[in-house]
Amino acid sequence: MKKWYSAQELTDLQLDSLPKSKSNVINFLKKNDVANQKRQGKGGGLEYAFDGLPKKVQAEIKARQTAELMKASKSKAVAVVKREREFGELDDKDRERVDNRLLMCLLVEQYIEELGTQDKALDWVSKMSKQNALPIQNGLDYNEVCQNAKASRVGGVGVGKRQLHGWLLEHKKASTPTQRLHHLAPAKQGRPVMSVLSIGWILDFLAVYRNPNGLSVSVAYRIFAVQYAQKVGHENVPSLAQVRNALSKVPLAERERGRLTGSEYKKILPYVKRDWNADWFMNNDVWVGDGHSLKLKVKHPDGKTVITPELTVIMDAPSRFIVGWSLSFSESGFAVLDALRMGWQEYGFNKIYFSDNGSGQFNEMLDNEVTGILPRMGVTHKTGIPGNPQGRGIIERFMKDVPKMIAQSFASYTGKSGDKSTQHLRPRQDRQANWLLFFIVLHVIHLIIALIRFI
Repeated sequence: MKKWYSAQELTDLQLDSLPKSKSNVINFLKKNDVANQKRQGKGGGLEYAFDGLPKKVQAEIKARQTAELMKASKSKAVAVVKREREFGELDDKDRERVDNRLLMCLLVEQYIEELGTQDKALDWVSKMSKQNALPIQNGLDYNEVCQNAKASRVGGVGVGKRQLHGWLLEHKKASTPTQRLHHLAPAKQGRPVMSVLSIGWILDFLAVYRNPNGLSVSVAYRIFAVQYAQKVGHENVPSLAQVRNALSKVPLAERERGRLTGSEYKKILPYVKRDWNADWFMNNDVWVGDGHSLKLKVKHPDGKTVITPELTVIMDAPSRFIVGWSLSFSESGFAVLDALRMGWQEYGFNKIYFSDNGSGQFNEMLDNEVTGILPRMGVTHKTGIPGNPQGRGIIERFMKDVPKMIAQSFASYTGKSGDKSTQHLRPRQDRQANWLLFFIVLHVIHLIIALIRFI
């Protein structure tokens, strides 16, 4: 809104509340004692203050300018453009529809030659398709072609003239097979897939949500809302429902990045399968070992203490065959050596032994360069990366199920799946009653391992 107007500018507005000629406008302004000042620039003269004009004149000028602004803000209607699909988006069904639409266009062109005009040919083909009476030429049933050409089976038999005409126009636009595939491809159905990164605030929310303290979505949203409001204003902050919806579209590995670390984060990463059966891996090339405490209580044969037995298993990686195992009172190098002894005695020496770096698996007795058992036997000992149990996944899966199966065979089972009240109330005497239980466990393990080998 201008603050100062010349007499000529007010005359050009042709307001109903002002005279129509410039001289009469000047006299009107002088009569109403409107505040004025000398106009700067060429020509000189006076210019009059908008605030000094009569209220009726001010209101008319404001209304005139508001109408002009509204007129300028009206946008022209934008024609709807069909989104052309990339070739990579087309599946086998889409390509089949393109072929069938091309056949329908060729059929219309045949009838154009017979009936004389395109309009008559379109009418005839559309009418015959709705009556399921299209011809069969060279073993090709055009009624079936027509149904397969439509993007959807909904809508009954046949195709309308308008849709058929659209296919024909697209067919005529194309001069090469590639263009024909491009033009006749069915439009993508449903809402377009929106990229998560196109959401402007998602990275700001993830910066708050990716917290190792494991913030819930609602708690992270409250923190995010305050920070984001300071950045863009309260009216532009998304709702909690919008945040939840957007977060559900973020891949799990990206969503949990920063919230989980180490082995917990690696659990949700895509599984990469190792090819143990490649030509360069033979039986006895790589053995994988692991130890696991059995979730049961037994009496130590040499005393009155209650112990949790330790099961150690050695597996041949290429064949998944259990070559050796041992049961001991606790995790130790002797338990690992006993399992290796069994494998060496029955199946020969291996080239590589792969295990974790726990005290039982990695110690001076086994790994010393001079006196260690493994170097003296010509076995290379490799240990996995700490916090990366997936490296020994083939035996970790075995150790997840088999020790539990063994422990659940006894009344002194203490695993998570057992009844806590029963485990708590069971008298200590019952758990210590028979020291032979340890050797019974040995026998059960022997039977289960033998059964697994047989299977």
